[in-house]
Amino acid sequence: MFQSEVSNLSLNSSQDGSSLGDESLPNDELPQDNEPLPEEDEPLPAPQVSGLDDWQTTTPLTFSSGGAHDSASFAANGYMYLTGGQYGGDPPTDLIQRAPIHEDGSLGAWTDMASLPDSTTLPMPVQDHTALLYQPSNSPNPFVYVVGGWSGTALTEVFFAPIYADGTLGTWNQGPSLNVKRHGHAATIVDNKMYTIGGWSSSYGALANVEYVDIKPDGSLSGNGSKWHTTTALPQPISYSASASGTMDSQPVGPWVLGGESPPACPKTVLDSVYKGVDGGSDLSWQWQAAGNLPEPLYDTAAVFIDSLIIITGGAFRGYPPSATECPWKDGTFRDTVYLGSVDSQGDLISWSEGPTLPSPRGDHSLVLTKDYLYILGGRSVSLYPPYPSEVWYARLLKQ
Repeated sequence: MFQSEVSNLSLNSSQDGSSLGDESLPNDELPQDNEPLPEEDEPLPAPQVSGLDDWQTTTPLTFSSGGAHDSASFAANGYMYLTGGQYGGDPPTDLIQRAPIHEDGSLGAWTDMASLPDSTTLPMPVQDHTALLYQPSNSPNPFVYVVGGWSGTALTEVFFAPIYADGTLGTWNQGPSLNVKRHGHAATIVDNKMYTIGGWSSSYGALANVEYVDIKPDGSLSGNGSKWHTTTALPQPISYSASASGTMDSQPVGPWVLGGESPPACPKTVLDSVYKGVDGGSDLSWQWQAAGNLPEPLYDTAAVFIDSLIIITGGAFRGYPPSATECPWKDGTFRDTVYLGSVDSQGDLISWSEGPTLPSPRGDHSLVLTKDYLYILGGRSVSLYPPYPSEVWYARLLKQ
């Protein structure tokens, strides 16, 4: 990194030590009456993310059964966290893994937070959930929100906890339950509202249902009649999509719902659709509008938004072939592609370009954005079946 340096020469003295202010100026260089003062230089705009550097490998996940998939990850206070998921062929876990983030973007050793003095696990085993990070306006600490998922059945449970400056987590609190059980859903936070979008329900199959809840200024979701509200449904049932949201020109943009799969369950219909949520007005509903298409149909992918770019990584690109008795997973359905989508001020996709390819195909992974880096953790590489990949990759954000 570059640091600005200040010259050791005085700004108000000449080389011989005489004051520059004592020297008389020629008349034609003196300020004239009514002459406008020179304008101050405009501040330079902040660099904008324009792409990704090549992917690098950092400290792998170190579980006894290898890697993990269907986990959810986030980064806060100098640490990377991986929550829940499925390790090997085991049932869902309640473990939380943590690794320090070094200045160069690499990760240190992973630690099971249950082994720390302030032992921490999730309140229940879960996979196929979401974990969202948010900084409340009246709290010194960011919060993490774990929503829905699967633990033998689709879940309605919602939990939240503060993240302290030393990297530990506070007590988990249970928030209001979702109205509809779901896993394989998308979720995002826009302003102070958390949305859960689509997904798969044990009772209903793929969902078009969308719900939101208000996050209070102190970060809590509980009390004073807090509940999830049903808002405008997606144009069609969608599960295992990606979602993204953020700010552009200091204004919130998104959410977008990208790709996913839609009924029937076998053979699966894989989508290339992109929908954006447009604020519906005083009733706090979203109106869903088409915002373009992905370069190819994808599900089990992951996406982030930064500046004017949607970055979407990996995923599966075709459905399962029909069978007389089952709908089997097939090797080779996962992608190593990275797509960069340029977004206009209205939230519509203008164009797609390809970023640096992943070191190997990946889907069902966690994707985490920090100030300078993008990380991919866990997932599946070739098959539904273990062993699952333990590699963790990161790429530097290119800015101009």
